[in-house]
Amino acid sequence: MAGLCASLEALQDHARVITLEKGSRSGGSMRLSGGLIWTFTSKTLLREMMPDGNAALQDMVLDDLWEGISWLEGHGVSLEPDRDFMGHGRGRAASAPDLNAVLESRLQALGGEVELETAMETLLYEDGVVRGVRVSSSGGTADIEAGAVVLATGGFQGNPELLARYVTPHVDKVYLRSNPWSTGDGFLAA
Repeated sequence: MAGLCASLEALQDHARVITLEKGSRSGGSMRLSGGLIWTFTSKTLLREMMPDGNAALQDMVLDDLWEGISWLEGHGVSLEPDRDFMGHGRGRAASAPDLNAVLESRLQALGGEVELETAMETLLYEDGVVRGVRVSSSGGTADIEAGAVVLATGGFQGNPELLARYVTPHVDKVYLRSNPWSTGDGFLAA
């Protein structure tokens, strides 16, 4: 969802956009979710529940969620009414497959491209500045030059080494709660 949304925003600013998707379909891990887009009801509660979080980023999510939901609706995404989430949050839900279909259709209508089964291998640099990406697909390896690169990743649940480093040493007991191609490529590149 992050990649599709970032692509749409760039297209609205008249950029040429190629959205790369490592998997066989767009939407990443969002396609496997319940489609609820939510945040905490207050900053006080957010700090209590996540005391080690980055306060500036937490505030941004809490303060800007409703504007983001309006943005989604402006692109034609159908959302359910506002509802409670586990007693400490509020949000609205969409059908994950429908949300993905609307965003991808809108992206293509604005002239964006979606390249499926195309993995980013590495960022390309010139004089210390990111100037593109090297990708691989069934057609081979290619370099894509770009004025800007946005890394949007569904996480690293499919990468046992990263799970062991950042989540738990008991990787063999962790249930994969994402698609198998969420291996942290964007995280590692960043």
